[in-house]
Amino acid sequence: MHITCRLDGSAAGRLCRGLSLLLLAGLLVAGAAAGALAQTGERVFTVRGIEVDVTADSPTAAREQALAQGQARAMRALLERLVVQEDQGAIPALSAAEVQDYVQDFSVSDERTSDVRYIATVTVRFRPGAVRRLLRANGLRFAEVQSKPVLVLPVWGEGANARLWEGANPWLRAWVEVSDVHELVPVITPLGDLEDLRDIDAGQALAGDGVRLRTIEERYGAGSVLVSHAVPQGDADVGLGAVKVESRRFRRGELDGTFVDSFSQQSGEDEVALLERAAGVISGGLQQEWKRGNVISFDDLQRLTVAVPLGDLRDWLTVRRRLEGLASVAASDLSSLTRARAVVDLAFYGSLDQLLGQLEQRDLVLTRTAGGGFAGSGAVVVSGADSGSTASGMRAGQTVPGEPPEPQWRLTTRERAALEEGAGLPSVTPDASAAPGAQPGSPQTGTQPPAGGVVQ
Repeated sequence: MHITCRLDGSAAGRLCRGLSLLLLAGLLVAGAAAGALAQTGERVFTVRGIEVDVTADSPTAAREQALAQGQARAMRALLERLVVQEDQGAIPALSAAEVQDYVQDFSVSDERTSDVRYIATVTVRFRPGAVRRLLRANGLRFAEVQSKPVLVLPVWGEGANARLWEGANPWLRAWVEVSDVHELVPVITPLGDLEDLRDIDAGQALAGDGVRLRTIEERYGAGSVLVSHAVPQGDADVGLGAVKVESRRFRRGELDGTFVDSFSQQSGEDEVALLERAAGVISGGLQQEWKRGNVISFDDLQRLTVAVPLGDLRDWLTVRRRLEGLASVAASDLSSLTRARAVVDLAFYGSLDQLLGQLEQRDLVLTRTAGGGFAGSGAVVVSGADSGSTASGMRAGQTVPGEPPEPQWRLTTRERAALEEGAGLPSVTPDASAAPGAQPGSPQTGTQPPAGGVVQ
């Protein structure tokens, strides 16, 4: 970004210099916040909980072999996390030595050693850029954008016996075991504390009480709530158990999809293992649905110029922070800044629909402006134009011949959009057909049943 301030004593010059100092101070503050956001992206490339157990001629040899095996297994787990299921058969087999090229660092816990044996749990962080290059070189379709968490409300039993918090809930325990915040779709479970009990009960969850579902969703910072209702069938004690699961997904209290699955007990499987397998399959379906809709197409680079309305400098810093680390955004360059708005040149991969969905996960709202204009264009400009006549004789806010037109897209935070809506300001809706290269009337990305169930 280039900012030029007038050095005279004009009000615009003083304002410009003040804004510049504020911007510099704000960028220092934003650096720490952006670092926290970057950790969200790093979570996707971190694999935890790899258990190793190796016996060798010496403890040193056992440790070396165990760590090499652990890193190789972690690499495979990462690639399966990112690559769509249909392409996972083409994931290349890497030797332990080759895996080292992709490891950023690792840590171990729960170490136990003997004269010939090494046992530990390994966590591995991988280098995102190197992993992306590997996937692209092998023509594998993958996603790496992490969605907002899905909060699962597991209800066990039916009728008067249906329970969420009350008594033993083996379905809740199963979801606790499979929940993982490092997946592309982080799956979280409620704590079952007093606030949870106050917000919703089993009957309200099964009834789809929108107000209560939205309340607990917002309190946990989730993007949706999955009410997963499991009804046991058969007799698990003699190996003939089964469970029928109906899961309904709600976004902001509104039903967004229903799917049904049935699972039968397998040989040697008790009820605990059956339920954990069922929860794992449903969670895996959520991951695959998300990946299919967010595959990054690096051959499709598009550009948009967007206006970011500002109440103060914090608004710009918030938008900037949320754009940081978004995989589909190749570049976000600030081209101009005024007291009322910033103008940003966005370069992004994939379709506009994908960009809209990924921005939504960061609580950013991209809309097309009515008529392509933007209110507030007459504000004092940081480049130095004041509210009076410029050297060219033009008034501030007038379009200079040869300058780029007003941005036709508007990017703001969800919080600001909600305030504007509450104040009755004009609103606009996303227009995917207006995206660069998009065809008018192109269909939206479809929703697939997460676990091979039946969408109702």
